[in-house]
Amino acid sequence: MTAIETWGIATLRRLTLAIGLSALAGCGASDKSDLACLENQNFPVAAYDAVEVACPSLDYQLTVPETCENGGCGVILDIHGGTMDARVEDAGTNLSALGKDAIAFGASTPYIVIQPSEPSGIWSEAGTDDQNVLDFMQSVVNVFNADTNRIHMGGFSQGSSMTWRFICNYTDTFASFAPIAGVNPNDQGNIGCDLPRTPILFVNGLLDPFAIYAFEATPVLATVRETIGAANLEELTLGEGDKHTHISLTGNGYLFEHISHDSIGLVGGHCIPGGTSVLGCSGSFAYGEEALKFYIEHPKP
Repeated sequence: MTAIETWGIATLRRLTLAIGLSALAGCGASDKSDLACLENQNFPVAAYDAVEVACPSLDYQLTVPETCENGGCGVILDIHGGTMDARVEDAGTNLSALGKDAIAFGASTPYIVIQPSEPSGIWSEAGTDDQNVLDFMQSVVNVFNADTNRIHMGGFSQGSSMTWRFICNYTDTFASFAPIAGVNPNDQGNIGCDLPRTPILFVNGLLDPFAIYAFEATPVLATVRETIGAANLEELTLGEGDKHTHISLTGNGYLFEHISHDSIGLVGGHCIPGGTSVLGCSGSFAYGEEALKFYIEHPKP
């Protein structure tokens, strides 16, 4: 088969899928859950990049690497912050591209990446959007026969707050988490539940004017140390740069990593290191890459 024929077949498959996905914009007023958005559609499974899927409650940017059509890929949920959307989040984390290139980072397969958008740009702090996000993720897992031992989640700012709610409410569904810049806006420094043994990488800026380090990260680290217990705690420095420090707190079955940084962007330290969006900032590490490596290293046992 010639290169032109190969290109033509691949293009046709993508166009066929795009036609099927165009129907998703009207998933149906009778569909009360985003769970139905993929499962009730009859379209061929094929590779596509950053397709916009409109569901009854939320919109989603969905990136499925070509090899994932055969099943067995991991899944990454990447949640935007307030006033943002999926495209801005992806410019900050670069996870749609990183998920496709995950094998180069040591993964066994690429990752499907789900980046939801709240139409108003603001997530409900009461958690009313959470079930819709979970439903759509479960639908993606079912449609693409994803590896349920490699489902991961992270998010920035309000997306970090949602990630912490998932840590508390749906931790058994996920293999690991990587929230950045925020914990619980209604009770700063309180994660909202007993610390689970699911691996967590938490990133927070030392100069963040919104997720203030002393009110957010410091209490969380104290909770982690107290939960593990002084007799069981092993604390290590995993890496350092001119703008960040990466530590791990482990023991008694817990695994918690933390990256503190002093990078500055347009909104001070409330930014995504390594990102190119308006909320990105330069630094000595890239959040998206560190999150991906953490996910790869921490599937379910």
